[in-house]
Amino acid sequence: MIVDGCFLLELLIRLGDYMENHTTYNNDSILKTEEKIISVLNDVAMLENQIPFLVLKKLYRKVFPDHGVEIKDDYRVANIVRKALGYRSVSSSGVAHILHLMHLSTVEQGQHHEGKKAKLELLQCATKLRASG
Repeated sequence: MIVDGCFLLELLIRLGDYMENHTTYNNDSILKTEEKIISVLNDVAMLENQIPFLVLKKLYRKVFPDHGVEIKDDYRVANIVRKALGYRSVSSSGVAHILHLMHLSTVEQGQHHEGKKAKLELLQCATKLRASG
């Protein structure tokens, strides 16, 4: 999980630079073509490939320490993910993993707890349905 987390952080940082500055990575086999980028991002978004955000935060803080901020209030990794994936800024509090952040970034704030209300409607009674065949 540590190696995967390091790979993911480096990928997201490079992808963020690519998205923001159109930096080219000709020597990088993953960022060389858009097809490979899309393929890797699809793999990152799969539920079975999720790495807990806490792990990503701890790895990031090993390389870029910020002693003035508690880990629960450190949103730098969430900002890197949003920058790399092109999502708008949303509250990152309580984010469990990248897929959760993707969900929060794409679903409107008012829709989080609203579900569709099922409507029970009887169209035909059973006797009429049986009689009609």
